[in-house]
Order: sequence, then structure tokens, then C-alpha cells
Amino acid sequence: MRFVICLICLCLLANPALAIRGLWVHPERIIDKPTADNTIEQAARCRIDNLYVLVFHRDGVWFRTPLRRMASGIAEDFDPFGYCIEAAHKRGMKVHAWFVNGEMGTAEAERHPDWQAENAQGIKSLWYDLTKPEVRQFQRDLMLSAVTSYPNLDGIHFDYIRFPNTSLGYGRSSVEAFRKATGLRPDDLPRWEKFPIRIPLSANPIHDATTGKILAKFADGLPAIMENRLG
Repeated sequence: MRFVICLICLCLLANPALAIRGLWVHPERIIDKPTADNTIEQAARCRIDNLYVLVFHRDGVWFRTPLRRMASGIAEDFDPFGYCIEAAHKRGMKVHAWFVNGEMGTAEAERHPDWQAENAQGIKSLWYDLTKPEVRQFQRDLMLSAVTSYPNLDGIHFDYIRFPNTSLGYGRSSVEAFRKATGLRPDDLPRWEKFPIRIPLSANPIHDATTGKILAKFADGLPAIMENRLG
């Protein structure tokens, strides 16, 4: 085990460009200039070189976009994400826009109740139904809005592109996709405790509209960390 750990360390030392020292930053840490300056100063002291700043979560949007209003608590004349990018770049850090894609806020659910994920009983959850094309299109447009609004943005960081558990995913579009793939409906099958059939949902929603340098991948080949630019 010691040999393996030492080998990994030697590989990292031999390839310093592969090392990423990242910090995930919640919006309250950039809510105004003094707070943002303090966050970036602390990151610099810790030799952080990549900031993953949360810009979309539930009902909150913390960057300038024509698609949604800025979250509450932000001064009208202040762009927290834009300021963070500018200040971090001066310290030699890269900044990525971090999107939490799954969780849904109550205001968004009231605006688009048809976007909510459902269980087998038709009970809706505060989670986006990521199988619906209109949901994926909205999130894609929101991400591309960040890229176009901030030309010096270094990357997009995805999070929660999944359902929280196996009880969700029974909306009409999901059931229809299952029927087309298998010729069956979920109700036609036995209620096993651990159902063995899965239809994977995986994609990079901004692949076609951007050119990206992939920095890391998951085991199945999907990008985990990308630097994106409009294509």
C-alpha cells in the first residue's frame, strides 16, 4: 500500500499540470465585495488554484442572466460572480460556474409544476425531472448564459445530474421511454425489492454548443471537469 501511495505521489510530482487544488464556494462567501475579497484571500493563502462557485441551486441564481432574477440579498449594482472572477484572476486562480442541477426550489416548482419528478404514485418531489427535454433545455440555456455573460469564465462544473433515489423517475416521459425501450410498463412488472432494470441518463448538456478541454473523466468516459468556451 505504501508503494502504491508513493507511486501516485511521484506521478503527480512528475506531472504537476495534472494537479488541481480546488475550493467549492457557496454564494454567501461572495455576497459582497468584502466577503468575496476575504474568501479569495483565504484561498490564495491555501494555494488554491481553482474556485468552483455555486451560481445555481434550487431557486437561487447568483450570476447575471436574462433567464432568471438574481437571488435575494444581493445589492442591485453588484454582480457577485463577475466580481469573483475578476478578483480571483488577479490572484492567478481559475473560476468555474458550479450548477446544482437536480434540486428544485418551491418558486420554480410553482412556476413549472410539470418539471417536477414523480414517484410511482404520482406524488411530485422538489427535484427536476431530468428526463424531460424542456428541463434539460432550460438548464442548458442557463449554463450557456453564464458562458456568454462572462467571456473570461474558465469552466462549467456540474453537480447532482441524477435522481436522489430509485423512487423517482415515474413521470409520463420516463414511463414512455421505458415502454419504448422494453415494450413494458413499470406496472406490468413484479415489485421486486431491488429491481434489476436501469435505463441510464447521461449527457453533457453543453457539448454541442461549446468546445471544451476535458480535465478529468468518470469511469464511463463522461467529462467530470471541463473548461468550456462557446463553439
